[in-house]
Amino acid sequence: MSKEGCYLIKIRTALRNSKFEIRNSAVRCSATMVEQPKNNHGMSLMEVMVAMLLLAMVASMVYSILDRSIVFAGKGEAKIAEIEKSQALLSLIQRQVRSGWYDVKQKKVVISGEDDILRLVTKAPLLYPDQGTVLAIYRFDRDNQALYYTEKKDFYNPESLEALPESDEMILLLADTGELELFFDEERGMVSFHWQEKEYEFWPWCTEKGEDE
Repeated sequence: MSKEGCYLIKIRTALRNSKFEIRNSAVRCSATMVEQPKNNHGMSLMEVMVAMLLLAMVASMVYSILDRSIVFAGKGEAKIAEIEKSQALLSLIQRQVRSGWYDVKQKKVVISGEDDILRLVTKAPLLYPDQGTVLAIYRFDRDNQALYYTEKKDFYNPESLEALPESDEMILLLADTGELELFFDEERGMVSFHWQEKEYEFWPWCTEKGEDE
């Protein structure tokens, strides 16, 4: 046999061996790929359900905390608004009584009150700030627990001083007041205001507090 023939036989043998090795490697690789999922399996249905249950519990707790926070915040804002209204009302009455108009002829501040009605001529108007001096009228509606207010420009008119306006002719100054008393103590010359289990006394600028005491 020639040298060329020997070389051809060796080449063919080498090719067969290479194909055999490649085939065996492919088989081993396939076996490894088939066996691999046995060690890295996915989540079972039970595990998914447990995870969803835990997520629902956490979400419920977070919602409960947020809901309580919102409720407390709302109560806090309502309380602050109530305090602001109370302070505004007290400030308004005090300012108007303090700025009561002194009648030189009668030699007294023009203030009168009876049966949940308070009238006073004041230089501190609320509805007509440019007017200067007005007749301020407060009326407490016990049935509806509401305080109404109005002003009249013709304070010098005797009929206005005795007027008794209806609630629909006045503005609602404060609703849901609870028990409230607003009257004028003529002997002491001061306005007394009972509200929220507290008593307030307001004196005109020209009246010395406690001069009759």
